[in-house]
Amino acid sequence: MLKGGRRFLCPLKLAVFTSDFFMKWLNHRLIGFAVPFIITGDVWLSVASSVFSTIPDSIETLGGRPHRYKGLMKHRGASHHPITWIGIFFLAWAGYSSFVRPLIASLSLAKFGATVFTSFLWGVSLHLVCDLLTKNGLPLSFNGNRRASVSSLRTGSVTEYVIALALFSFSIWMRLGRKLL
Repeated sequence: MLKGGRRFLCPLKLAVFTSDFFMKWLNHRLIGFAVPFIITGDVWLSVASSVFSTIPDSIETLGGRPHRYKGLMKHRGASHHPITWIGIFFLAWAGYSSFVRPLIASLSLAKFGATVFTSFLWGVSLHLVCDLLTKNGLPLSFNGNRRASVSSLRTGSVTEYVIALALFSFSIWMRLGRKLL
């Protein structure tokens, strides 16, 4: 892991990050693409899932720099709590069912709306699963004192990159490579 890496502007112009911070996002993005692509084969759903896979970390960086508002939201705190996301998914589904679905159905965009909602579910869920597989795990309480972890994988380790690249490569081979052979 590179400490104090080179600084650059995020493509979405949300914030300035170090290369060290980006690389962890890269793995979330690769896995966020790979798993839905292996299961569904839908490229657009997989790309959108990849984008949504960094939302739990993005919430912490609103306003510029990572952890700018220290004390307001710490890393892997409320933004990574499963109960938070179950509530958000429920509210999103209720809003989608009540307001958005009728609107997009009238505009003949029903498949698009379902893809966005499904990719949101895929992306955030995969982010939480990936973080659960790291040594730091996910919070079990909202104050973040108790955590759940199912492995000793270190964030930013070579093993993390190998797993992410292997899964991404397998997804491409699974859906595209076998057809070429």
